[in-house]
Amino acid sequence: MRFKRFMENLPPGGYSTISDLLVGTDDGPVLQPPALRLFCGTEMCDGLQRFECGDEAPRVGEAPLYLHLRYRCTQCRLTEKVYSLAVRRTGKGPGGALRKIGEYPPFGSGASATLLAFFGADNAHIDKALACEQAGFGAAAVDYYRRAFEAQWPQVLHQMMSVGGWLGLSQTHRDVLQQAAAQPGVRQSIAQARGALDAHLGRDGLNPLDLLSALLYAPDIDRKPDADLLADAASIRVLLEGLGGTLRRVPKAPVRHAPIFDSAPAH
Repeated sequence: MRFKRFMENLPPGGYSTISDLLVGTDDGPVLQPPALRLFCGTEMCDGLQRFECGDEAPRVGEAPLYLHLRYRCTQCRLTEKVYSLAVRRTGKGPGGALRKIGEYPPFGSGASATLLAFFGADNAHIDKALACEQAGFGAAAVDYYRRAFEAQWPQVLHQMMSVGGWLGLSQTHRDVLQQAAAQPGVRQSIAQARGALDAHLGRDGLNPLDLLSALLYAPDIDRKPDADLLADAASIRVLLEGLGGTLRRVPKAPVRHAPIFDSAPAH
């Protein structure tokens, strides 16, 4: 596993062999802390930002070394994240063993205002998803993120149809969204809607709805290790924050429509 992925996605107690843990120097191998993408809750940031470690890199040998790493947001320079780690060298290369003992603020803490605004105060599933992610329960976190998104999807479609002109949607694309609204379940509705929204939500050929669908409805989701699902949950949260940020820039719909789905979406 890469050092960056370990630090961002594994909760305290996590252990792994890290392929890029160390870098060689004249004085021997030293720890090489990577830059991280972490949540920063300041008014200036309110989202994922680049964090860097300014601590002096310690030498690492075959005996376990216990240390703390202090990271700081490079955008606002205010938010800090502190990790407690145990590390040791396992060979002659850059690899080594790493265990995360603890971190503060706690793992998974800090839901952005964008995420909370996207789901609203009445979506209990998002609270459970965040709590499961913080506790390191990957499968449960993905499941609750799926439920939270499915509960919100009708409102997302309504908002986009109501402000289609502002988004630059053609009449053809609006008709596609209407057809998507008639689908019996959220997964089918997303598949119908994605073509109309590619040009408006996609970037570099990637549509966040495609990425969300692939993670939320992965065919092998029941066979994935929980550690992999925990990493998926973090990716889902980031994608939802990005989608929420896009919709925050859309003017509020002037007319409230009737619910799209006559019954609860199929799971």
